[in-house]
Amino acid sequence: VLLTPIQRWFFEGPGADGQTQHYWNQAPLIEIREKYEPEILQKALQALVEHHDALRLRYTPTTDGWIQAYAELDFDGLLETRDLSEVDSERLPEAIEAAASAFQATLHITRGPLFRALYMDLGAERSSRLLLAAHHLIVDGVSWRVLLEDLQSAYAQARESQTITLPPKTASYQRWANALAEYAQSEVVAANAAYWLDGIWKQAAL
Repeated sequence: VLLTPIQRWFFEGPGADGQTQHYWNQAPLIEIREKYEPEILQKALQALVEHHDALRLRYTPTTDGWIQAYAELDFDGLLETRDLSEVDSERLPEAIEAAASAFQATLHITRGPLFRALYMDLGAERSSRLLLAAHHLIVDGVSWRVLLEDLQSAYAQARESQTITLPPKTASYQRWANALAEYAQSEVVAANAAYWLDGIWKQAAL
């Protein structure tokens, strides 16, 4: 799959230096008030990864630069559970932050995974937390809206013992990357290049 412009920017910048490249994540933390059913959540997460191919992208450095490709489906380690029920309320925020940070550090852009979920059990008297960690190479703010909606739908269907059916796929990530590359070489972009490369934009950035 071709790298998109923003992905090339990432690999050319400081974000791709050393361990930092693996810990460039987005991770919404969701409050869970319902009873935790790990098998149902596992099924919903698996359906999400199967449906959204970008969640299984991997990145490999070569002499010609970085390349991205889809990995085979692998659900091992997709969902992890952490018991924080014995942590007192005063220390709980710190414990949640520590658990979330350690968990996000397990993502790896080459060997994977780039998407995982951590369920934090805070005890019977407190709402639990669900952390969804994904590398920024495969998600953005708009992506999360779709992913969270699909995860909620998949969970509801699995809880009712229904076959999980998510909305039909639109254009693939590969088609989108190809379309961007074609557009970048188009006459329309070439005709406007001088305007966007003008030094005035550098002054505006300051």
